[in-house]
Amino acid sequence: MGDIVQQVFNEISLERNPAMWHSEVDNKKASEKRIKFLAQFDETLFTQALCFEKSPARKNDVLANALQLKSEKAKDPIEAVKFLSQALCFCSDDTRDQVVRKRSKKWEELKNTKNALMDLLFVINKDDQDKSRIIELAKSSDVLKESSKESDIEQTLEDIEKNVNNVPSKVKVKSFSRHKTLKEFSSQIDIKNEKGRGRFLVAAQDIEPGEVIAVDTSHASLLDRVHVPTNCDNCLLPAPYPVPCPTCSMAKFCSKSCQEKACSTHHKYECLIQDTLYKSGTGAWQLAYRIVAGKPLNFWLKMKKSFEDHNEDMGLSEAGVYSSDDIMTVFNMVTHDTGESRQAPQLMKECLTALFFLRCLQSKNYFCQTSQPSSNLSEEETYIALLLHHFMRVVFYNSHEAMQLVPESGWQKNKVVRIGVCLNPSLALINHSCDPNYARVVRGRQVMAFATRKIRQGEEILDVYSGTYLKSDIESRREVHTRYNFDCRCHSCQHDWPTEQLLPRNISKKHIEKDISDKVVKKLDNSFKEVTQTRWQSGVDSCTARDRLASMLSNCVVSHPHWLVAQAEDLLHRALWDLFGK
Repeated sequence: MGDIVQQVFNEISLERNPAMWHSEVDNKKASEKRIKFLAQFDETLFTQALCFEKSPARKNDVLANALQLKSEKAKDPIEAVKFLSQALCFCSDDTRDQVVRKRSKKWEELKNTKNALMDLLFVINKDDQDKSRIIELAKSSDVLKESSKESDIEQTLEDIEKNVNNVPSKVKVKSFSRHKTLKEFSSQIDIKNEKGRGRFLVAAQDIEPGEVIAVDTSHASLLDRVHVPTNCDNCLLPAPYPVPCPTCSMAKFCSKSCQEKACSTHHKYECLIQDTLYKSGTGAWQLAYRIVAGKPLNFWLKMKKSFEDHNEDMGLSEAGVYSSDDIMTVFNMVTHDTGESRQAPQLMKECLTALFFLRCLQSKNYFCQTSQPSSNLSEEETYIALLLHHFMRVVFYNSHEAMQLVPESGWQKNKVVRIGVCLNPSLALINHSCDPNYARVVRGRQVMAFATRKIRQGEEILDVYSGTYLKSDIESRREVHTRYNFDCRCHSCQHDWPTEQLLPRNISKKHIEKDISDKVVKKLDNSFKEVTQTRWQSGVDSCTARDRLASMLSNCVVSHPHWLVAQAEDLLHRALWDLFGK
């Protein structure tokens, strides 16, 4: 059962009111009419798709017992832990504590006291033996000081859990002064606004290569389906030995704190229908569902008046603080509600998707309704459906790929893979260029932005939303630009720069921006060529590589585009990934 929304769309298309299906009017009132019209079809109740009794994510004690038997037969303790981790995801409340205790003992066999401790803290019904062992493990792993008084056992356990959960999960970057209104950005950034261009960011002073520009935390994030078994549903970090959802077997978490946070917010309304959401064919739009599901209904009702105006200029004045964790920041992101021509089928599909998300919320009793969902939507339900519709457009035009580092034998060989999609409201302020001058390093939901070349005062900070000119020809890039409703006027597009295969591999005087001697040109050529060689890359660590590459690029006088300079920028990004992405 794949692409659920499209299947229903195909079944009901052009039924009942042909004029509605052919209308290309695109405003809030028209969207409301479409949603209410679509709600009249029995098919749009999505009854079969939202049947919990058929959910593949249900707990399964038979499978859990089989996995426990496999763990007992496993000769390798690591293999035994993996089987127990799988069993933990499928077992019901009755056997969960038993499985957790078994996994804790295996961690002790492996001399991993931290994981053994975290597992015992996860036991719901702790007996005296559990409590004593928790205190012993806490002392041996420096979570609890040897001198700590233990007269109040429950208070001691509470302190231990607090200390375990207070371990910082974010990578520390060099501290920097923050911008007054752009809270996630450095004070080295200025925000500008021009008629016809909208908002954009520029360097308030020279920014050196490798220097941090911003540190953002994704407002919302979503794993790709293939990474759901391996990563935390809340923070997106790897969860090889997960803490499972208490109610379903699908969502996994890296820690008890992540589990508690997700299960009290978005996962509360995804549990047992998460597989349906993935099979709905709604892609990144699912982030809109997660944004709404992450807050209770009362929160959105209180915000209703604030949402009457969509202000895309928010953050331009000192009075308008722009922060990624503020829902008003998210609401006011660019949606291209005006100025883009959307065809009738696209408009109907958007509204059907918003209605599908509404049905998902109804199925999870988001509205605390006493009756079954019907074809007549209440005022509150209509408001939430339109809010979902709005956030779908926010997500479409502003989301980034969520990435993860896969370490290899050497910083220069590390791979970076996509694991999902995320919404970073602050970084979304940065405009596109096919020749970007900054790059991101991601660790879970933490996103760090670094300059990859020298950005001089007044120059715009530039991201890439399509392929770069190095990897994609101009026609391929234009297809992507059209899809996202913008016309790229960067230097590489205006001058049709060649892809990397056709770029010069040697530095000569014709590539230099100022008059320098042949001897200096030769030295520059040799220096850039050296860092592209495997021998040099293998002989230095990522910190040394970062420092040298940053210095070379800071003093670079080679004109763009040039293959050697592009390679140095890419290597700098790789070094930064190795330093901050692990």
